[in-house]
Amino acid sequence: MNEVINPYKRFQGVFIPNAIMECREITQSEKLVWGRLAQFSGKDGECHPSMEQIADGVGISERQAKRAIKALAENGFIMIVKPSGKERLMHWRNRYLFLDHPCFSGSGSVDQNAPSGGDTSVPSDGVVSVPSKEVTPVSPPRKRIIKENHIKRERKKEGTNFALFWQLYPKKKSKGNARKAFEKLGPSQHLFEKIMDGLNAAVKSKDWEQDGGKWIPYPATWLNAEGWEDEHDDTPPEVIDYKRRAKLRAADRERRRLLKEKNKARLEANRSC
Repeated sequence: MNEVINPYKRFQGVFIPNAIMECREITQSEKLVWGRLAQFSGKDGECHPSMEQIADGVGISERQAKRAIKALAENGFIMIVKPSGKERLMHWRNRYLFLDHPCFSGSGSVDQNAPSGGDTSVPSDGVVSVPSKEVTPVSPPRKRIIKENHIKRERKKEGTNFALFWQLYPKKKSKGNARKAFEKLGPSQHLFEKIMDGLNAAVKSKDWEQDGGKWIPYPATWLNAEGWEDEHDDTPPEVIDYKRRAKLRAADRERRRLLKEKNKARLEANRSC
């Protein structure tokens, strides 16, 4: 049998006001998520934990945590501030602000100027002052995490970009070598667009269309040689009119025959004289 313990000042964890515990607008999971968010809040009254931290702290899945966050925002308990500008480029997380819901008006609120610490037992009004040392605000994403996430996204993007390149390239030979050459380039979005534009021009060129594509290089060779920088002659091939050419040749033969007969007649006339 387990020993009897005294929980007074022994544990640290999520604090949920009685006003929220008694509120019937939200579910128990949403109340726990509110408490978890409040645990992460700092002196500025906002927090920005990851969805994984929220879900693990409450013991639910990330999908359930997302639904709970959405429900809290729709019911006016929190406000979701999405990153924008530089923060968005750095892939910062959403920030969560706490709103003064009408349910708090009936149970009172914490005096922000009251000193922290002291007796943390539950008073008659149901409001508990949590010591400031128990608050664990979450810092913004560190540079290492940002860099790792950026590398993961770039690798995923490179795989998608290579699939698009391979789909368009007419000679599908040595795919492994082509993938290595593509990954070696590590093209940015601007360079990838340039490669695709050059490939489109090459596919329509006379050099690649003649002899059934016999002279199309292997994709790895084309990438290593920076083939997208090549210039192509887009002048359409000359259309030969064989009927007109035959008529011109016949007319030329007739002209030469008549000239020969004329010279022969002139020679005979000179002899007769």
